[in-house]
Amino acid sequence: IKQFRFALIANSNLSMNDKNGFIWKVIYIDELEWLDIYSGTLSYNCSCGDIFWTTLPYLEEIVNSEAKGNDSSVVLQCESCSLKIKVIFNKESLNEIKKRIN
Repeated sequence: IKQFRFALIANSNLSMNDKNGFIWKVIYIDELEWLDIYSGTLSYNCSCGDIFWTTLPYLEEIVNSEAKGNDSSVVLQCESCSLKIKVIFNKESLNEIKKRIN
């Protein structure tokens, strides 16, 4: 019964799957909050009470390696549970995030 239930859940969420596995939420970079301005760390609250986090330098590295003008994305894993989010961003949205600290 557990396997059948899992199969139903997995099939009902096919649109939320990608090469990184099940994605709990897709968000845009402007939904992230500054965790530590000095290290450039951004975070998003997880439903388990912990956070997803990444750094601005890492996101800049990704966007600089992509084709110009295209949106980029990164999948972040929660430190305490199995949930993952996908963060969508581009060069302009990274610049907007930087303006929040100035």
